Amino acid sequence: MNNQNNIVLIDLKNYECKYNNKQVKQNVRNNAKKVREIFLKNLINEERNQIFNIYKQNETENYQNGITNKENVFGYKDYLYTNLIRQLYLFLSSMGVNKRTINENNLDNKIDNTYQENCQNNFNFNKIYKYTYNYKKMANEDIIKSLKKYNINKFDENLEFYTYRFSNQNSVKCERGYDKTNFNICIYLPTKKEIDILFIIDILYDYFYFNLYIPITTKENKLIFFPFCFENNIIIKHNFNIFVPYLYIYKNTYMEKKSIKFNLNSLNIITDKIFDLEFQENKTIFFIPLIAYNKYGCRVGSGKGYYDRTFISLYKKAKINDDKKNQSINQISNETNSYNVSETNNLKENKNNETEKNIHNILIKKNKIIDHVKVSVSFEIFLYDVDFNEPTDIILDYIINEKNIYKFLF
Repeated sequence: MNNQNNIVLIDLKNYECKYNNKQVKQNVRNNAKKVREIFLKNLINEERNQIFNIYKQNETENYQNGITNKENVFGYKDYLYTNLIRQLYLFLSSMGVNKRTINENNLDNKIDNTYQENCQNNFNFNKIYKYTYNYKKMANEDIIKSLKKYNINKFDENLEFYTYRFSNQNSVKCERGYDKTNFNICIYLPTKKEIDILFIIDILYDYFYFNLYIPITTKENKLIFFPFCFENNIIIKHNFNIFVPYLYIYKNTYMEKKSIKFNLNSLNIITDKIFDLEFQENKTIFFIPLIAYNKYGCRVGSGKGYYDRTFISLYKKAKINDDKKNQSINQISNETNSYNVSETNNLKENKNNETEKNIHNILIKKNKIIDHVKVSVSFEIFLYDVDFNEPTDIILDYIINEKNIYKFLF
């Protein structure tokens, strides 16, 4: 293990999971959930104490001044998220995600000074970010206004609509810049108990060009990834009380008589144009939620296995298609094609010994699946010095916490 440019490299070339650690993983999951409850409770108590101290210090001032001062007080949660924002800025920079700049001759008056400073591309590593939970319930008039932008004039008033209020809502957030975007980023819409990756990505959206997608659970218990727009997002709670875009629900409910079938790329990202949201084939970063993790690139999730099933299924499907193509080529011509023949035979002979990562690397090298990385973001408190990996688990490429960026080498 070595550290270079803020990234800790962990060599797993000789690591192989040979055991069924199901019970170990469940024990870690149960323990991590208890740790999480205590951790979150302490953060809430700290916030309450801060508010109490602020009001006590301002007994001679009015209520409004107390609120104003509160915004300038930072707690432990703020420092944790600030460090995560810094780490992810470094990570996206190291991945080569295109950065935003502003042409000073074409500045829009609607863009505020903070946004201009951000887009000048000087990330301030000394700045402390005040964490806020930005999901807001929408009033009917706001719902109507937002849906009109998509030419949607009807909706079920029994549904509870929410929006994610992005950080720079009083300005033009930023142009989508499809011609400048070289990465797609798939994130989850977090619950209150999960790392708020959306808050972090929202901040970084001022510095980088990328297209956003979020996971939708299908009837087959796999994931597809639907486009997400900061500027005009409308979300509702769906299966397991998880937020999903209302545009997805609308297309299934009102626009299609039968269950809609989306066109997908090799990573299950929807390629159809969804209203004004266009698809662009790019390298892809998946941010995957977790409850706990270790230094083997392994994660403990909720236990439902959506991400594991989805990625393993994608890799197997791409590999099968590749094998079929190689077999067809060999049948058409008896000419020497040692590369394809030997590679196909090796894949078959080593079928029982193949890891998900080996298949992943082969498919990317042969351009059978889009180049991508799997990343999880968490706090150091949820790092376990235990090997709980199982053969059916996906292995992460990176794990990022407030102190380190772990990159796993295979």
